[in-house]
Amino acid sequence: MSIKSPLFHNSNNVWLRLGDLTERYSCSPSTVWRWSKSRATFPKPVRLGPNTIAWSLSAIEEFEASQKEDSSR
Repeated sequence: MSIKSPLFHNSNNVWLRLGDLTERYSCSPSTVWRWSKSRATFPKPVRLGPNTIAWSLSAIEEFEASQKEDSSR
């Protein structure tokens, strides 16, 4: 999947905002928040500033890989 507008890169990490995840998964913002709170394996958001919360792309990709492994069993 291509990333249209990652928030920014720092420390070799790319950060995705809520809108990036809703687009990636074709879901609503409330669904992403629900997953963050109720699914133990879904990556937790990281506060990057007083008004900025994002998810690590590498953590999202690890989550997706683990989901593929689980579904192939």
